[in-house]
Amino acid sequence: MPGITCRLKAHSVAAHLQQIYTGFSMLDRRGLINVTQSVTKETSPMGARRKTRETHLQVILNGNIKLHYDAQDGETIDQEFLDMSDFYFKRSYSPSYLHQIGSQSNKIYPLGLNYEVYPDFWDHLGFERTKISNNITKRLVYISKAFSRIDQVAFTPRVSRMEALPDFTQQPQILFIAKAYDPHDDPKRKLEKIQEREHNNNTRANCIRLLRKEFGNSFFGGMIRSQYSETYYKDVLLP
Repeated sequence: MPGITCRLKAHSVAAHLQQIYTGFSMLDRRGLINVTQSVTKETSPMGARRKTRETHLQVILNGNIKLHYDAQDGETIDQEFLDMSDFYFKRSYSPSYLHQIGSQSNKIYPLGLNYEVYPDFWDHLGFERTKISNNITKRLVYISKAFSRIDQVAFTPRVSRMEALPDFTQQPQILFIAKAYDPHDDPKRKLEKIQEREHNNNTRANCIRLLRKEFGNSFFGGMIRSQYSETYYKDVLLP
């Protein structure tokens, strides 16, 4: 048995967490760590149905070290989870925001980008997590993704399909596809969150404008088309 044990406290099958789940499954399969998991149906580890926590995962390392993965959009840190963690890994990591956290900021680390990707093998841990959802249709989708052989019926983004060595004979290409989120689609959204969405949308739009200007035909990308983006970002829409 490997000397490193990890217990996943799984309460969500959010796509934001899938690359983390896949990483643990791959390390477990290679014998580098021993992974177990507890599965909680349709609820957060704290017992509350808080949608913002669907992109959070707690992991217990070697029985006593508490790791926390926060793949939530935005720079906000979940203070309750931070208090109960030894190491807190944050997507959308913002050094400037951490000044508000105080001394606890020294246990927060950048998590990097997130993307949905599944193992190339039968994932028994993923199969266990299918019981999380109470929706039968969703459960069937999750079950199918745990079986690598089902891919003949429907495409699933697996590790072998999501990575490749560079082809040095081809002209370099730049790809950037983004989405603009409507800041006002939730009447209960706080002003600071509205402003954060507006800032993020404008930043993405400006990135597309600059990429098109600097790289011309070597760049492909734009905003995903939606009623909101077609209203406010007509000049940067995907072709």
